[in-house]
Amino acid sequence: MSASREKNKRKEQAQNVTPEVKNEKKGMSKGGKTALGIVIAVLAVAVIVFFSMLTTGFFAKHTTAATVGEHKLTPAMVDYFSTDAYSSFATNYSSYLNLFFDKNTALSEQTYNEETGESWADYFITSGLTNAASAYAIYDEAIANGFALTEDQEASIQSQLDQMRSIATVYGYSSIDSFLAGQYGSGCNEKSYTEYMRINTIAQAYASSIADDLTYTDDQINAEYAANPNDYDGVTFRYFTFNSSRYTETTDSETELTDEEKQAQSDKAMADAKAAAEEMASKITDEQSFINLSLEYAAEDEAETYAEANATLHTDVAKSSAPSSLADWLFDADRAEGDVTTVEASTGYQVAYFVSRQDHDVLTKNVRHILIKTEDGATSEEIAQAQATAEDVLARYRAGEQTEDAFAALSQELLNDGTASEATSYNIHPNQMVQTFEDWCYDESRQPGDTAVIQSEYGFHVMYFVGDGDNYRHQLVENALKNNDYTTWYTGVTEKVTYEKASGMAFVTKK
Repeated sequence: MSASREKNKRKEQAQNVTPEVKNEKKGMSKGGKTALGIVIAVLAVAVIVFFSMLTTGFFAKHTTAATVGEHKLTPAMVDYFSTDAYSSFATNYSSYLNLFFDKNTALSEQTYNEETGESWADYFITSGLTNAASAYAIYDEAIANGFALTEDQEASIQSQLDQMRSIATVYGYSSIDSFLAGQYGSGCNEKSYTEYMRINTIAQAYASSIADDLTYTDDQINAEYAANPNDYDGVTFRYFTFNSSRYTETTDSETELTDEEKQAQSDKAMADAKAAAEEMASKITDEQSFINLSLEYAAEDEAETYAEANATLHTDVAKSSAPSSLADWLFDADRAEGDVTTVEASTGYQVAYFVSRQDHDVLTKNVRHILIKTEDGATSEEIAQAQATAEDVLARYRAGEQTEDAFAALSQELLNDGTASEATSYNIHPNQMVQTFEDWCYDESRQPGDTAVIQSEYGFHVMYFVGDGDNYRHQLVENALKNNDYTTWYTGVTEKVTYEKASGMAFVTKK
């Protein structure tokens, strides 16, 4: 075929190509491009709207992060519970919070559980949800039983909101809503926070009413004490420990002992500690001899400590607080003053001397005091000045009405102006306060309305005696019965109520 004929054939084939094929070769049609543009525009708007809703807290207010029974918790509600869980934790462990996490680093960036990867933010969210489940459980029971807040409790909620508005203004927030969003998380506002406060206030008030309604007769209290005296009595005793480490032979640092050699060394050290303890016990004739022997047998670096007579003394100790190695011996019904024993402990051997048992069948004393404090290392002039101030305070009181209300009013005035470092009332029992304070309260001649200035290691106390209180043992038993019965009630209400997480958890604030 000639070249010209081949050229004409290709031209003819090109003319026979359908429009659709031509368009395919050229690219997308004009209509297709328009449709794609619309889709892209819609997606862009959707993205803008989504992030707008996210930043304004829409999802935090309108999605469900968790459920508790029939209650749906928004992310904002979870934020309230989790933030308050953090606040409670921070308050309880304020002195050593840095041992748990760094307050200056986001909690979501600090690991709480290495195995699960859970962060501290996750931990407080979980704690908050657990608290929420309990609060809603009690709230539901309160509502079911027709419980309602008093006018004072309702007013308290409003007062807290008013205070929050004032704080918001002081810190430059435009509204309480913006303040709450800043404190708790995006989407938090007055409406949801008021609901949160109401649920918690009703739950707490109802729980308090349950506790207040728990009462017991004298027969019930006496029967409980008779059945379980060791739960309510205290003991006073002395003990001294011979640590086995004192008798462990030192070895060359380059010498590696076998397991058998280490065990033999440990056994010998314990045997030596036991022998020393038994030797000391055999020499004890009375309490003073125990004090003297404790100093005699003390290690060189402990001599200064045991030079103090009270170094080995433990007063009015409950069984639950006594050393586990000694508790059963100390609370044996046959134990008598002057009894001595040696017992094995985890670190060595202990020598114990029994002084007395306290059955707490004694009246408490109601007293008020105003403390004019003296600092450690105060000079004689500073001490004299504190005493003079205390005497002036007492003179002011005696020049007035000389009533408990007048003393309380003076106490508050001096506390407010900084004169007093403490001004409060106490219902005290034996072995609770410093000796001079307690001796004055329990003086047999003490009468209601008595006043005085007494000195203690803390400074000078301006005292006012109100009168006798309840029997201390009665208080201990009644409180124990209340705690047991309240715990039973609380567990019964809350143990079956749990929370379930939902998709809205994605919008909970992780601080």
